[in-house]
Amino acid sequence: MEPGTRIGKYVIEARLGEGGNGTVYAARDGVLGRHVAFKVLHPHLVSDAQIAARFRQEAQAMAQLNHPNVVIVHDFVGEANRWAIVMELAVNGETLGSLIKRAGRLDPARAARLCTQVAAGLGHAHARGIVHRDVKPANVLVLRDGGSEVAKITDFGIARVANGERRTQAQLTLGTLWYIAPEQAQNSSVDARADVYSLGATLYEALTGSVPFPYDNAARVLAAHISEMPRPPSTRAPGIPEVLDELVLRCLSKNPDERPRDGDQLAALLGAITQRAAAIPSTQVASAPAIPQPAPVPPAADVAPPGPAAPASRLTREDSQVGMWIGIGGLVLLSSVCLLGSFLCVLTGFLR
Repeated sequence: MEPGTRIGKYVIEARLGEGGNGTVYAARDGVLGRHVAFKVLHPHLVSDAQIAARFRQEAQAMAQLNHPNVVIVHDFVGEANRWAIVMELAVNGETLGSLIKRAGRLDPARAARLCTQVAAGLGHAHARGIVHRDVKPANVLVLRDGGSEVAKITDFGIARVANGERRTQAQLTLGTLWYIAPEQAQNSSVDARADVYSLGATLYEALTGSVPFPYDNAARVLAAHISEMPRPPSTRAPGIPEVLDELVLRCLSKNPDERPRDGDQLAALLGAITQRAAAIPSTQVASAPAIPQPAPVPPAADVAPPGPAAPASRLTREDSQVGMWIGIGGLVLLSSVCLLGSFLCVLTGFLR
């Protein structure tokens, strides 16, 4: 859409980015004069009932939330073949994924502070029965207000109400592979603890510059989430205190019962760590070289970061794609028949 295009009361001002299911624009509310992020579903997808329903679900899920660490949804527009979610526009910031890529890895205190805020936002959603199911650095906005930073969770595109109807097997495995909880990978039921796992993987990457399982094969990544414990973060990066090391590994436990029960509990645990300033050295690691990352898992089609402005629904290379069907040609031979059964279930979901 060209600048000046009007959709309802909103006037398009600039294109900010594009992803698999939509395009994000900067727009202005013609009545209130407010500048907003305008996430428009691709016109050819509006006729797809399943995708359109998920897009509307994202707006409904986010509209229930009112928290300083959750991106605000102002409106939903449905006009002919144009559907859009209207959100707050964040200009002075970037995604956590972009920040990690630029910095290599974050100072432990900074990483813990930002993820404490994300956990608080997730806790607000969890208390209302909403499970995000796609927590990752690309879905966290880091906004700068003077000398402080505020982290906000966004993109509830595959969220579901905890007690809502079950999705199909393929829909249940939409979370990005690098951060997906074991129960999601095995197509089991999920609750708030799946988000805790994914935020643990996000914090791991913020601390080390590496995802927990940096393999370049989709099947191996899934296998690792299900059965392999990651290396402690402190073995990948210096200066990480033991108490933070242990909490990250607890979040990444294969057994959901061993993780913090929800975002609120994780926020409390991380908050206690950040308050113990002496426990987290203020090492300057912003210029440290990033630990080499594997090539993206094929064949997921990712989108490069659109630029310096970070809209509330920013679509970067890792942002959620409604059509994230990962084709896996073959599966690593597994010694355990039980584990092989789990993988066949996962592959069925990805190949649909």
